[in-house]
Amino acid sequence: MKTPKSSNNVILPLFWKLLILSSVLIGVILVIIFISYTSYNALTKKDITNQIQTKIFEIRGQRYHLIQRRIPEFPTIYASSISNIQNHFRELDSLIKLNNSKILQNDINGLLVEYQSILSEYFDNIKILGLTENEGVEGQFRDSVHKIEDLIKRTNRYDLYVYTIQARRSEKDFIMRQRQEYIDKVNENIGSLIKKTESSNLPIDMKNEIFNLAQTYLHNFTNYKNILTKLNHNEELLTDYEKQITKKLASVVREKNQYAQSMQNLMTPIVIISVIFGIVFSILISKSITQPVEELQNATLKVAGGDYSVKFKIHTRDEIQQLADFFEKMVDNLRKNIETIQAQQNQLLIQNKELHELNATKDKFFSIIAHDLKNPISSFRDSIDLLANDYEKFTEFEKIEFITEINKSANGVYELLENLLTWSRSQRGKIEFNPQNFYLTYIANNVLSLLKPVAQKKEIQIISNIDENLSVFGDINMINTVLRNLVSNAIKFTPIGGNITINSEIIDGFVKISVSDTGIGISEENLNKLFTLDQQITTIGTNQEKGTGLGLIICKEFIEKHNGIISVESKIGKGSTFSFTVPTNIKFE
Repeated sequence: MKTPKSSNNVILPLFWKLLILSSVLIGVILVIIFISYTSYNALTKKDITNQIQTKIFEIRGQRYHLIQRRIPEFPTIYASSISNIQNHFRELDSLIKLNNSKILQNDINGLLVEYQSILSEYFDNIKILGLTENEGVEGQFRDSVHKIEDLIKRTNRYDLYVYTIQARRSEKDFIMRQRQEYIDKVNENIGSLIKKTESSNLPIDMKNEIFNLAQTYLHNFTNYKNILTKLNHNEELLTDYEKQITKKLASVVREKNQYAQSMQNLMTPIVIISVIFGIVFSILISKSITQPVEELQNATLKVAGGDYSVKFKIHTRDEIQQLADFFEKMVDNLRKNIETIQAQQNQLLIQNKELHELNATKDKFFSIIAHDLKNPISSFRDSIDLLANDYEKFTEFEKIEFITEINKSANGVYELLENLLTWSRSQRGKIEFNPQNFYLTYIANNVLSLLKPVAQKKEIQIISNIDENLSVFGDINMINTVLRNLVSNAIKFTPIGGNITINSEIIDGFVKISVSDTGIGISEENLNKLFTLDQQITTIGTNQEKGTGLGLIICKEFIEKHNGIISVESKIGKGSTFSFTVPTNIKFE
């Protein structure tokens, strides 16, 4: 390997280039720190101003609590509000000093002093008005009107009492609505009371007492009205000051936010310029070293992710190129070994699956022979033995029961053997698939005709809603087997007097046939096991009918040959609906 020659065009050694780059980056960092600090300081003051604004809102909220003057807890609320507002003003003073803003210390601080003064007057007026209905000015005028009412009640002059009631009603309207017309009505009613009293035949001393109480009531009511007017004026001033303070605070927040934003805007071009300068300068220094290393690194990551087709384009004629060549050869050998292992694994998976299916088929076959075929034949043999040995001892009714049991066993054996032979032929691929166009009602009528006697014994009504002109494209024998199995199962698991319905509908080029019953239903746990051989289940029918469960597996295989699907919906105690799809065809002309 030749030693590379030193370049005569070097302006600065690498050490000085890196030193300059570091100095520039440090200077940029210091500028960014200064701008960031200035922006942070502005944002901090904005945050403090927001806290001041929040305190103003909290003071206003405490003031709004005093609107609840009619509730029994008002004295406690009044004392608590005063205490809370005083605390808020102390916190405001601390925040204003912490903010160190001339606007806050001059303008807003002056507004807060005036605001606090009006607020203090507002609290005093509330106390003068009365913290409860029986205190203060309101308590005085209510006491006077109660004395008038008691005095008039003692006179039994209800014509005079009417004026006091009307005056009280106008008084309450004024309290609710604060309108002059209700004040006029109070004066009018009390005036009418005085006139009516004067023209009455009451004793002079009682008249004078009523006159004095009426004048006292009007005087106290006027005082009540005046204090309410002051309170309303206080509330208007407080609201106005709150708006002014909030407006100035919003102006401060806006100013600080704009200043912080300007600092941030200034930071952006400085950062961009420094990043561009640093990137360009770094590329010029390290490009010859980092480029092949990065390519080798990317290739390594691809191999780690499972991509073994990587190729290198490194032509540096040095140790890095040698490392890349060795790595490429290693990856190629690794790829070949992994492909060999994957092919062997796939073959093993296929063989394992086939072996599992063969074992399941064998186990099921032996299970049927050992159990499902043995039981009906044993029952059949035991019944024959009893009839053969003790025929004369049995009554006619018992003989009929034995013959019926023999018939059930024979039918069970026949159905079992038929399903077993069909399933065996299907497993060995001996059943030919011959699709053709045919009317769906053709096989539906055949199945209903075949199973009608069985259904009649259990008083089950079977209703077919299949369109007479609806045709399908499929193997007529397979579809006949599927429909016969589903209807037979529906009869088996439907109690006496139940109903079975066969429906059809066209969906996306397929005919969907559904067999619904009002039977015992299937649990959710067993629904997913119905169409699998390794998890197959069997259930006793409502009339003790037995089966192997092979019927549904045969149905699934036959429907899948038609590119269709078979499904089931069921609820315990409500019944089940088995559905399958086969290709449709246009109606025959």
